[in-house]
Amino acid sequence: MEFANLRRKRVFPMEQAPGAHPYKTVLSELYEPSDVFRQLRLPVLDWGKHEWQSHTAEARMLVELGLKTHPDLQTIMNIMVDSEENIRKRGLEFFLNNFDARYASGYRMDNVRHFAFIPAIKSNGDHFMAKPDDVYADPECAVMGFPVVEPQSCDVAELKLRVSKHPPVKAIMKILLETPPTIPEIAQGYFEYLAMRVADFSTKDLEVLRDACIIPTPSQKDDSNSGEDVTWVMVKPRECILETEAKTTLSNLHSKIFVKVDFGSKGNIFLKACGVKGQPDIEDIVPMILQDPKKFLNVVGGSKGYQEQLRQIAAYKNFPPRLTSQMRSSPFLFGQRRSMRPTTQSPSDVKDKNESQYDLLFDLLKPNEIAIVDDTNSYLLFASSLYVAPQEDLLETFYSNLGSPRLTTLIKDSCDADSCDADLIEGSETDMASKVRNLVLERLPLLLLEPNMQARVSPAWLAVNDNFQVRVRQKLRLKSVLSFHRHFSIRSQDVTANAFLATWCGQIRLMLLLKMGCEPDMYEMANSVCKALLIDSRPKDSLLFTTMLSTDLEALRRRGYDGAPVDCHT
Repeated sequence: MEFANLRRKRVFPMEQAPGAHPYKTVLSELYEPSDVFRQLRLPVLDWGKHEWQSHTAEARMLVELGLKTHPDLQTIMNIMVDSEENIRKRGLEFFLNNFDARYASGYRMDNVRHFAFIPAIKSNGDHFMAKPDDVYADPECAVMGFPVVEPQSCDVAELKLRVSKHPPVKAIMKILLETPPTIPEIAQGYFEYLAMRVADFSTKDLEVLRDACIIPTPSQKDDSNSGEDVTWVMVKPRECILETEAKTTLSNLHSKIFVKVDFGSKGNIFLKACGVKGQPDIEDIVPMILQDPKKFLNVVGGSKGYQEQLRQIAAYKNFPPRLTSQMRSSPFLFGQRRSMRPTTQSPSDVKDKNESQYDLLFDLLKPNEIAIVDDTNSYLLFASSLYVAPQEDLLETFYSNLGSPRLTTLIKDSCDADSCDADLIEGSETDMASKVRNLVLERLPLLLLEPNMQARVSPAWLAVNDNFQVRVRQKLRLKSVLSFHRHFSIRSQDVTANAFLATWCGQIRLMLLLKMGCEPDMYEMANSVCKALLIDSRPKDSLLFTTMLSTDLEALRRRGYDGAPVDCHT
């Protein structure tokens, strides 16, 4: 009971400066009368002129009554952020010397992160006291402007005070994206440090950096290699190649479109992770083309070189979705258009549409602005009205996959004959019509033997009843209407044959109209039948079917065509 009362009584004198008014307080507000606590300006027990000996029975009793043997964590933290430098230093020294014995068990970052007690150095060399979350233990990160722990405190700061060794990737990304190094010497220091941190970056982080302007290089307009006359520009990693690896493998073309860089063996490790390569591949080249297609056209020496590059791109099958999406919306595909030279005849009246009557125009366009020629006759009609893809299977497939439409999907055909629709179906059959019907039914199975050839209906179905009808008309004129990207054109031409699918009484029928008084043009007949029946009709299909219609059956069989016969009289 007496001990409890004694703990509450303000009867214990606090050591004061000479001449100061005496002050007494409870023992729990005082510290042992030692020099270390006096230097920390903590209130100590006035022990007179006697030497304090902490191991005596009297000292142990005072401690039991509440006399403090060390400042608690909160108190020592306040001392370490004192306005006076010498007090801060003594507090930090006491804290570190007694950390394991006195403070380790209660040390929590949540309790100390708002105190600036870590001795640190700024990137400009100034010393200051930092909060634990604002400083890092690895001195190498100082090259990027991060404050670091003073060298003599690095180990204890990391191991005991839980100061992070490295700045987080998020902070590094912020610097690289917002304030990248604009001078090569500084950039090399950045990249050499980041080479040690590559494993900490996520795939997404590296993808972002791949398309970020983080590399300083001399402007291409500058001929000087050093000095103040050099203008530095920032480029993206995907626009660069490593000079050390590209000397023997880089083609002349690639050296013109990629920037050669070298930031030392260590720095290049980080740049490689960001997408810089020694030898660029198709996935590296395509973004460079999309960035400035017309510049690339000049680099490759014109349309011939550009088409060759497109062939290499078209042969590549594994583009990532993001790059494919960019290609779909970029004006980088090569398109060609015929521009008819001045003539007194209208396009529909010109019969011999050879190359000498046209000038070829070229342009770089978006995929959906270029048509794929899948009908030569329609192309000849509208050659001056639209841009088309080069007529090569590889390029046509590539263009189609990116969204280029087939020409026949842009044109609506209508046949102007000398009878109404009812007469077209009910008209009497002629010998020529019967002969042509039998010929088509006989040769169509041979065409369908070709690989990847798909028909909307089978030859056997066409042979049944009136599913396939051939009619002869006195006049036959085909009207074609093109509607493509706000361009509207109409062409009309006399034809000797035209086939189309028609619906009569709810049933689909194939109608083939022939012009009276003349032999049908085999190509016109083959082309219109292919357009009507084949799901994916191509110009070469019409040419092949033309050959089949005009060649003796025995000759075709000798060439390897031996399809199953179709009963033409069902």
